[in-house]
Amino acid sequence: IPSFEYYKIIQKDIPDEVLLKIHNLASAIIYLEKKRDEKGLKEAIDRVVELIKKESIIDIRMFTIWFKKMFKQKVEEEEVEKINNLMEVKSMLTLVAEKIEQKGIQKGIQKGAIEGKIEDAKRMLEKGFNIETIIDITRLPKEKIENLRR
Repeated sequence: IPSFEYYKIIQKDIPDEVLLKIHNLASAIIYLEKKRDEKGLKEAIDRVVELIKKESIIDIRMFTIWFKKMFKQKVEEEEVEKINNLMEVKSMLTLVAEKIEQKGIQKGIQKGAIEGKIEDAKRMLEKGFNIETIIDITRLPKEKIENLRR
């Protein structure tokens, strides 16, 4: 039978300074829950955005949903937008990173294909194929094949 240990976390006993140093999603949630009044929430939102901005887009999205449900009546829409904007920026950055990665993969594939053709051309030259036949088969420029001879 497994034996689990757990530590009771009393949120109100964790100093704000400690939560701000932890700098993660859990600390952001505890920090906000301690600031239940309207004034405290307004002041906390900017700090929370800083706490969660390095989290994954999925975690930020889940946090945004939780935040809207918990504090809908207590927070103005512009405050909620600060968190939404963070999510949108993360989404845009994710898309840009994916596009860069796709371009890199495509360039790698193209480079590999050209290197393969060059290797084929080298072997054909070694076997005595004439340059016109090599050009026809590999579609490499004549200059490239002539440079391989040297």
